[in-house]
Amino acid sequence: MKKLIFAALLLVGSTRHSVGNYCVNDQVLTAFPQANQSNLVLFRAANSITVSQNFIIPANVHVVFDAPTVIINPQFICPVGASFEIRNEGCEL
Repeated sequence: MKKLIFAALLLVGSTRHSVGNYCVNDQVLTAFPQANQSNLVLFRAANSITVSQNFIIPANVHVVFDAPTVIINPQFICPVGASFEIRNEGCEL
């Protein structure tokens, strides 16, 4: 229940958020998409998500990695003020 409340507060308390609803087999994330000005970002895959080295989540952004397998490589950075969560549900193509 606490997780649900936090998510609701994040969405209600912010002025910029968007969640893409697309699915791919596998994603390799090499850098945070700087063009994305959302403070809630969802990465989804049917099989796996690999977060490459030096992937930095910007401050005040919450990222969700949603795939059956999520691999986070060394030097992944989630600074103070940013947050992330891993879900293992994935999506269907």
